[in-house]
Amino acid sequence: MKTVAGQLLLQREVLYCVTNRIRKLQMHGSWFLAFVGFFEIFFSIPVAWFLFTVVFQIKYFSTLNTLALFIVAAIGADDIFIFMDAYKQSQYHLDILTDLETRMSWVYRRTGTAMAITSATTCAAFLCTLITPLSSIQSFGIFAACVILIDYVLVMSLFCTAVVIYHDRYESRAKCGCCCPCGVQTPSVTENAKAAIEANNGEEMKRDRVSEFFRTKVSSFVQKPLNRLVLAVVFLSWVGVSIWQATKIEPTKENEQFLDENHPLQKSISILDKEFPTANDDIGMKVYYAWGLGLVDRTGVN
Repeated sequence: MKTVAGQLLLQREVLYCVTNRIRKLQMHGSWFLAFVGFFEIFFSIPVAWFLFTVVFQIKYFSTLNTLALFIVAAIGADDIFIFMDAYKQSQYHLDILTDLETRMSWVYRRTGTAMAITSATTCAAFLCTLITPLSSIQSFGIFAACVILIDYVLVMSLFCTAVVIYHDRYESRAKCGCCCPCGVQTPSVTENAKAAIEANNGEEMKRDRVSEFFRTKVSSFVQKPLNRLVLAVVFLSWVGVSIWQATKIEPTKENEQFLDENHPLQKSISILDKEFPTANDDIGMKVYYAWGLGLVDRTGVN
């Protein structure tokens, strides 16, 4: 019962995470990019499984490995947002708007390094599970690292190609993000962005509110030495409190409760766990069962 409840909770969280990411991608103006991102995220699972079982020849596949689906749904979507944010920001730089190749080269280099560092550190964190003697944890760490690696490769190849198609055919064509192949746009979005900056006498175009807030307010705040010192003190204090609380972590002493304490099933589970505890070294009694008495030899028996 507890296993089923846990699986249902996990499936609900994964479904919510994925649908939320797709909705946010659609807000960029394209269902095409949303579904390519959806495909890219989930396609990393079978590719990582092939790498895990066929290339590395690891036969043990732990049930814990299914959690990698939840992990890649979050990390993969964040990588996509980083790529799309760099693509959106590139329209404000006149020097890289000469053609699509120059623009995408800037986006590729800007995002590739950042995502490579974050993906490498995440993979290294999962591979640290190899120090544990538990086979299920080792299997999970290796498989999760493979999933993150494949997801990064697909973002920098498959999704990058999808963005080029989106630029040539779908961007600025319909507010809902038309996905029908209506032909290459002429003039292109890059050419329009360049013409807009040139029409503004080469001055930088005004960006969205979030970008303007971080570019003006946040950046100017962080650049002040006193503010950086205050942030460092707050951060170190938080780390100290976290370490102090981590030293108080204890192993669980009872099973996790998924149902309400007044639920009939939960009451029965609690009674079995608390009133009738068992252990592997408990002395048991052998019980033999016999069905039927027709073939019993009663010779010499009163």
